[in-house]
Amino acid sequence: MKKKEVASKIDAWLKQPIYWDGIEIFEQHSTSKFLIDYLKAGSEDFRKTMLHKELLKIKETLSSQIEQEEVETPAKIKAGKQEARALMDRRFALRERARVLYESGITEGEELHNIAKTIMQEINPRIDEIEGIESFWGANKFLPESQEVAISNIADLIKRRNNLRSYVSRGTADPAKLEAWKSELFELENKINAIQNNS
Repeated sequence: MKKKEVASKIDAWLKQPIYWDGIEIFEQHSTSKFLIDYLKAGSEDFRKTMLHKELLKIKETLSSQIEQEEVETPAKIKAGKQEARALMDRRFALRERARVLYESGITEGEELHNIAKTIMQEINPRIDEIEGIESFWGANKFLPESQEVAISNIADLIKRRNNLRSYVSRGTADPAKLEAWKSELFELENKINAIQNNS
């Protein structure tokens, strides 16, 4: 769960404190087994007061970390997040349009082809790129020199490989882009095989 979600969950609990719900939140986000066991041992007023104080501390710590991260986050990452949200909205709208067409009995044609092409060749690859850079920033706190560097672990490599396979199989009107995808796919296949063989 992301820091903002945890802070929001704690904030909601502070407004309407139900003891055992608070215990569940505290157990998930505290590192003190002693305190967890102590608070779970009963629901007397002094334990309720302690739980309230401990959850408030966690929320304040998270809020401070979130604020610091917002200050430190580069403009490129912030802009990327906004772009990704816009792309996801556009993808949703296109899928809804495709659904309407299907429901009206149109199962093929130029408009459906263009919708699929836009999603698979423009929107999804760009979202992959943005998420890769954001993930790299989250792990390293500096920006990668290229998209290839951003994809840094086996799960990301496999996800990118599968997406590239899909892009290549669907094709594109741009021969240069298709060749770039094929080249990247070849490199990824070799990199994944090397990692898996050495693990």
